[in-house]
Amino acid sequence: DGPERGVLLRHGAVNQITAYEEATGDPLWDAGLGGVPVALAVVPGESAVSARCCVADRFGWLVAFDGSGRRVAAARVAHSLQGMHAGLHGEHAGDTGSLALWNDHELHLGPAEAITHHHNLSGTPLGWWQHEQTAGLLCHEAGQLVLRRVSD
Repeated sequence: DGPERGVLLRHGAVNQITAYEEATGDPLWDAGLGGVPVALAVVPGESAVSARCCVADRFGWLVAFDGSGRRVAAARVAHSLQGMHAGLHGEHAGDTGSLALWNDHELHLGPAEAITHHHNLSGTPLGWWQHEQTAGLLCHEAGQLVLRRVSD
């Protein structure tokens, strides 16, 4: 029941996440970030309290904010992270939605507050493939493209 919001991740000289009211462009909240942010994912919720704005850090940290800008979780998921995707369903999804995070060697899955599943990768991750029938991490492995699916 609130205004539509846009969320922006700034990295480089200023590492911060900022939420803006979409209609006016007015800033609603911002938060400073440590480390080197590499990916932003937004998991919508029924309210600002249940929504999640998640930031993955190059050094393996995942930080989650609610839709009001309050930090609700921070955990080191892996030694490093390269990418993230929000919106998994099925066994890896939690009440607040779920995430897939990856680096060169691992795929990590689970709700924003507690990444619970870790899988080794034998190929080089290229990015997330979201298809209407299946989704997963697209990898280059032994000269072929391979989809590491996330099962429902």
